Amino acid sequence: MRNNAKKTGSGRIAHVILSMLLAACMAVIVSLASCAQAPHEHTFSKDWTSDETYHWHAATCEHTDKVSDKAEHIWDEG
Repeated sequence: MRNNAKKTGSGRIAHVILSMLLAACMAVIVSLASCAQAPHEHTFSKDWTSDETYHWHAATCEHTDKVSDKAEHIWDEG
C-alpha cells in the first residue's frame, strides 16, 4: 500500500538540505576530476650537451632545467 501523506515542513527542509548537500558533493567530485591531469612526460634532445666535467641530453620541453643521462666524462689516454 502506498503512503500518500504529504511531507511535513521539517521533512521538506530535510529533503532540501539533503539535495543541496548531494549537489555540493557532486560539484566537488567533478571539480577534482577535472583538475587531475596526466603527468608531464619530459622530452630530451638526441644530441649531447657538455661542459668541462659532464655530458647529458638537455630537455626539449618547457622544463629546460631537466637533463637525461648525465654522467661525468671518462677520459682515456687518447
